[in-house]
Amino acid sequence: MKNKLKLTFALSALIPLVMCFFSCVSDDVELLKTVDTSDAVIFKVTEEESMLKPEAFYENSKNTADIYIKTDNPKANIYLNGNYQGISPLRITDLVPGYYSLMVEFSQSSSEFNIHKYMIELEMGKENVYYIEK
Repeated sequence: MKNKLKLTFALSALIPLVMCFFSCVSDDVELLKTVDTSDAVIFKVTEEESMLKPEAFYENSKNTADIYIKTDNPKANIYLNGNYQGISPLRITDLVPGYYSLMVEFSQSSSEFNIHKYMIELEMGKENVYYIEK
């Protein structure tokens, strides 16, 4: 008799919890069905496997490296090693010579972006000029 009473008590406490769980799950499922996807942001990423060669380079007498980035679409966002640098056209000076990751983000619209990723090599005493097309 005591065991039946304990089981009945346990089930009576468990039933409201189970009902609450299924109620929450069904609300979430309904919420997912009504999400408007027209505001979705679209990113198209293009990654170059090889090094990006400069369009031109100029010698300077500094112990650092400089880059100048031009794009066919003005106001593209420029990132160097994942850090935002500014919008194109953009000159970045006094960099330590070496290899860098260059990312250029073109805005197609308020919700669509084209992203181009490259590797570049900067040499001491040079300014590399890069031209990147959308």
